[in-house]
Amino acid sequence: MTMLCLLLLLLIPNCPSAREIYPKCCDSNSALQTINSSYFCIPDLTHRTQIIANETNFVDKSEQGYCVDVEKAVSLFRFDGNELVKVREVTVEFYPKCCPVNYFYNSTTHGCVKSTNKLDAFFRGKVVHVGLPHCRTIEDVRMGTIKEWNESLQLTENKSFDEGLYCVDKDQNSLFIARACRDDHICKRIRCVYKCCPDGQSFINASNCYDTYVHGLDFSTFAVKMDNLNDNFAVVHGFSRPLFRHKSQKFQFDRNEDGTFTLIKLDEKNVSVTRSYIFDPSMYCIEHAATKTMNNFYLFQGTQDDRHVKFWYTRVAMAISCIFLTLTILYYCITEEKQKVFGRILISYCSALFLFYILLCLFAFKSTHPTGTPFCTSLAFFMLYLSLSIFTWVNMMCIDIYWTFGSSKSFAGRLPKEKILKRFLLYSLYAWGSPLILTVLSLIFYHLKVLPAAVQLVVDKDKCLMWNGNYGRFMFSTVPLAILEICNVILFIKTVVHCLQVKREIDKMNDTRAKGEKQKKFNTFKDRFGLLLKLFIVMGISFLFEVVSTFYDFKGSESTAIIEQIWDIFNCLHGLFIFMIFLLKRKTLEKLKVITKFSNPTTDIVNLP
Repeated sequence: MTMLCLLLLLLIPNCPSAREIYPKCCDSNSALQTINSSYFCIPDLTHRTQIIANETNFVDKSEQGYCVDVEKAVSLFRFDGNELVKVREVTVEFYPKCCPVNYFYNSTTHGCVKSTNKLDAFFRGKVVHVGLPHCRTIEDVRMGTIKEWNESLQLTENKSFDEGLYCVDKDQNSLFIARACRDDHICKRIRCVYKCCPDGQSFINASNCYDTYVHGLDFSTFAVKMDNLNDNFAVVHGFSRPLFRHKSQKFQFDRNEDGTFTLIKLDEKNVSVTRSYIFDPSMYCIEHAATKTMNNFYLFQGTQDDRHVKFWYTRVAMAISCIFLTLTILYYCITEEKQKVFGRILISYCSALFLFYILLCLFAFKSTHPTGTPFCTSLAFFMLYLSLSIFTWVNMMCIDIYWTFGSSKSFAGRLPKEKILKRFLLYSLYAWGSPLILTVLSLIFYHLKVLPAAVQLVVDKDKCLMWNGNYGRFMFSTVPLAILEICNVILFIKTVVHCLQVKREIDKMNDTRAKGEKQKKFNTFKDRFGLLLKLFIVMGISFLFEVVSTFYDFKGSESTAIIEQIWDIFNCLHGLFIFMIFLLKRKTLEKLKVITKFSNPTTDIVNLP
């Protein structure tokens, strides 16, 4: 009978003890990920679910057999010596550990510390969930031993915690300590300290929270004065307001017993008190921030939660842009401008910008979409495609004006209608096709996840846009746009240089008729070049701000946050600027008067394409 039970334990993979029998497929710092229907060991950047096994890295031994690992869920895999095949998900009991494997919890700094000791026997053979990132308020509960652990935790002090609302670990004194989720009412009983990021996370590269685990709340390196520093307190995690950091060399921070923070502003010598501020707990948070220029704990002040007001302003601005874009498109469609290459280019450009604004209004600023779904990912990449297409059409305008006015054959005469159509089709193939190729490549790299984390594309699941927390969007969007902008500048310079030569030739001509025709075309060039230069300046300013915002966090102070809001509104009013540039002209207004009076709409087509 005993032999039969042992045989069943080996054969039934979803038995709770099966995870103790099978080795881990990858090493302790990796997890499995599906790439092109195959499983590969990828570094686990979050360490939120970990398997503590006696044997790891089974796939490197080139032996046939079974192993377990994390792939969305803990699963059993069969390895044939070359490839992993998923057998089934394994039903296991997750142990809630506060810190990753081989780390202990420091109750003084409220962070995790790398352990040099052998893993405690209590944790061996378990599958753990690390930390409490879903809990807002957490209290540390000191204890010596665990009376009973099952789905709930029963302590020796007659305290118990329900499943999913606590974690347990060893502290710096090798004693067990529990961290429990609490409601916000606990702040009326004990003092609370506000932490900016969720549990186990801290700021990396500006105001982006990442799993780091080692940075908790170390007041010894942060506060000049702290009343009753060693008293028990709860930590309230997460801060939804926009934040800006106070510079430690200009302020002295005092944490009061009632939970408020007093900031005493110092003079240039950091001695004399010039002014003091008292912040309500809902208006500050503390966090460790690591960038190229800082690596310490800082006090962050929250601004008024004006996100809804900001989104309202930007949506109104985009709605205004859409109205004027529609008017611009209608004008170029009902007049003879649609028969010219430049007119068709402008219609395509306005159409891409119109669609971009519409989708941004409908989805990015409103939670009408199920976040984290394939729809959200598809929308993010389609928005990336549209943003690339918008700048590509501007580049196409620069190419067209160079081909029309920037070469020796530019002033040769009119372009036949069939060549106008052929040229526009080639333009469209480039302006719609090249962004599509780049977007497809971005999508491939997004799913393969073979790039370093610093340049890996990430979809912001809240806005369904490309996340700006690393350099992924910079690499796949900003860099290509920078190349286009450089090309535009080169084309502008070459066109201007050639046209200045043409101007000198016109001044030297004696043939009045030929001189008049070339002068007419040169005047047309000046008008079109002036319009395009204005558009290029508007787009260039927006692009420069995009580049700067990649490297500089405008939410770092209240003044720069206001600048960011102003520029956001400016970027959303491009449709109005296009209308003003291309339609608010004397010739355009005269054409509109003719159309409104139902006069004969047919006019001679200018000799230019």
